[in-house]
Amino acid sequence: MEITMTDDSPNNAGKMMQLLDLELSEREFYFIGRIVAAWGALESEIFTQTVQALNPNSLDDLPAAMNNLQPSRVRELWKEHVVDKASGKRREVLLEQHEKIETLSEDRHAIVHGMWEYSKSELEKITVWRVRKGDLEKKVFTADALMNISLAVDQINYYLRFPLDNPLESSGSFMSRRMRATLAGHPVYKELWPEPTPAT
Repeated sequence: MEITMTDDSPNNAGKMMQLLDLELSEREFYFIGRIVAAWGALESEIFTQTVQALNPNSLDDLPAAMNNLQPSRVRELWKEHVVDKASGKRREVLLEQHEKIETLSEDRHAIVHGMWEYSKSELEKITVWRVRKGDLEKKVFTADALMNISLAVDQINYYLRFPLDNPLESSGSFMSRRMRATLAGHPVYKELWPEPTPAT
C-alpha cells in the first residue's frame, strides 16, 4: 500500500511523493521509536562508565572492542570493570540490570534489524523476521508487548545511572533537559512537555 503526500521542501515544493505505508499503528511506531532511542542511551551510558573505569590516558588506549564500538563486547568489559568491581547494593542493582540487558538484547536486535509484517489472521500482532547465523528467525509482538519492552529499557536506564535510587548521588545536583528548557523559557520546552501520546 502507498501513501501520497505533498513534498513541501524548497527544491520540490508542491510535487507529489509516493511513500510506502509500513502498516504500523501510531502506538507501535511510538514504542519502537522509544526502544531504539532508549537502547542507544543505554549503550552510551555503559560505554561512558567503562571508559571511566578503565581510566585511559587517551581514547587510543581503549580496548579494540570499544574503538570498534562492538556493543556486546563493550557490555562484557562493563561487566568486568564496572559491575564486578562494585560492592554492596550498587553491585546488586547493576548485576540485575546486566541480566535484564542480556535478556532484552535479542528483542532489541529483532526490532532494529528485522523485517516487519502484520499478521493477516491476528491483526493485533506484528511479526519481525530476520536471518541470524543462517536461520530464519521470527518474533511476534503486539503494541502492549512493545510498550512493556520500552518501559523495561527505560527502567534499566534509570538504574544504570542511579543504582542507589538517588538522582543526586553522583553529582550533587541534577536537572533534566525538560526542566532546563522550561526555566530558560526555551521554545523547545513545548516539545518536551508533549500532548498525550499514543502511549496513554
